[in-house]
Amino acid sequence: MGCPICMDNTRAFHLQHGRKSCYFDCHRQFLKAGYPYRRNKKAFTKGRVENNEAPPRSNGEEVWRSVRYFKSAIEDPVSYPPGYGTEHKWTKRSIFWDIPYWTTNMIRHYLDVMHIEKNVFDNIFNTVMNIKGKTKDNLNARKDVEIICNRPEIAVSGDRLGKMTKAVYTLDRDQKRKIFEWIKALRFPDGWIDPIKGVKIHPKYHLVDVHQKPFQEDEVEFVPIVTTENEIQPLHDINGIANDIEEEEEEEEDSSDEDEDDDDDDYD
Repeated sequence: MGCPICMDNTRAFHLQHGRKSCYFDCHRQFLKAGYPYRRNKKAFTKGRVENNEAPPRSNGEEVWRSVRYFKSAIEDPVSYPPGYGTEHKWTKRSIFWDIPYWTTNMIRHYLDVMHIEKNVFDNIFNTVMNIKGKTKDNLNARKDVEIICNRPEIAVSGDRLGKMTKAVYTLDRDQKRKIFEWIKALRFPDGWIDPIKGVKIHPKYHLVDVHQKPFQEDEVEFVPIVTTENEIQPLHDINGIANDIEEEEEEEEDSSDEDEDDDDDDYD
């Protein structure tokens, strides 16, 4: 029950080889009826057509009834509430529920878009650069993909070693060199961001020690620029996706504020 929207209706599952919770292909149910992606049997879970509607969204009162008897981390920092792992996945009652208006908030989670952007960028960057120990494209991931998806081009060989073929989303040596030459040559207008002085280039084209905080915060903004400059098209739209998420959350917050203002006017 890690999704604050789906709650008990989540379709998350456990990866057989990666041994982690996975939300792959849980999003198509939110698309409009008749959307082409719903009928796509190849790009998502192999052989599966999405016919389900989006799950109902729990309101604040419903969630509050589920957690009101649980203790907060301040009251009991160690133990789990009764039923954990069998009936629910709640560990504590958030102290935010002590705020009088929390049940009426439209967004009641603590997902930080900036940190999500950074994590997404780091995972994509480390994967396309094929950085050992940090890439998400490992043997267990390939085995799970083979079970869930129709991706014969990245299938693991059947021998004892399970050799991995080079994926189309990993860069070759020349592409890596272009990326790092571009990063090293970056110059910005005064007052926007300082030159990236903390970038060190590993001999094998790994990025080491980026200490410049503004660069870390604006990483996703650089993706469409660097991918256009170096003709790496599959990553070009990632910034647009991040911006769409931010805009959607801002619209929900504005809508929630307008509803509260209307309620205040009615009360007056």
